[in-house]
Amino acid sequence: MKRHFIVLLLALTLCMTGCGNVTYAADSTQEVAADSTQDDTVETLYGQFIIVDKVADSDPWSDFHTTYVVYDKDTKVMYYILNGYRRCGITPIYRADGTIKMYE
Repeated sequence: MKRHFIVLLLALTLCMTGCGNVTYAADSTQEVAADSTQDDTVETLYGQFIIVDKVADSDPWSDFHTTYVVYDKDTKVMYYILNGYRRCGITPIYRADGTIKMYE
């Protein structure tokens, strides 16, 4: 009985200490940089995506997050990227007919 109590106590201690100061992959790997190409400056995300539009949500009742409209440097496919505390996601942008939207 004493052994079960000690194991339970250790398990609860490990669970409680794992709940503080968590760094999420989306927060730690976000790289927004300025690439200078020719005469203008282009803002990139993760080194692969060119930022077309950026919307920051500052609602204090929700988690802070930023939504990006980007396109891939190589394929020119456009994406929405949601990046924030406790949430992240990426999805391609589709046209009304169901085809993937390309950057022009």
